Amino acid sequence: MPVEKVSIKKAADRLRRGKKKALSNEDQEFIRNHLKDWRDTTLVREYYGQLTGLSGRTILGNDVINKLATCGEQLEDYSQVQQYARWAIGYDQNTKKPKKEGILLVSKLGEIYKKMEQREKDNEIAEYQKNTLKDFVNLTADDFQ
Repeated sequence: MPVEKVSIKKAADRLRRGKKKALSNEDQEFIRNHLKDWRDTTLVREYYGQLTGLSGRTILGNDVINKLATCGEQLEDYSQVQQYARWAIGYDQNTKKPKKEGILLVSKLGEIYKKMEQREKDNEIAEYQKNTLKDFVNLTADDFQ
């Protein structure tokens, strides 16, 4: 029987497609907060209609949001979401396809990941500017006399 050689490379530091990693508490909280806001506004309107007094938790529970926030991967389609959380409202068992709500969830996750990447870029730029852009005093020949 031939032996298969497997080499493992270190995953990148950021959240990347298909690369699982532990997220910082700040990133997890960022995802959690954005999903909760989306759930309580957009998803409630899409599912129940404009006039409802029902909570967004009845549609998308905090347990599902927590699983999605801590999974460590960029989830790009509903089949990837299903690997981490079971959400009956987002998936139709008869057709074996995601429902409108499931597609909306994946779309929202994509938006959140883009915001996270932009926030990280902005932080890198701010850190670079803090470390490199200093106020310098121009010296002239008179300063040396």
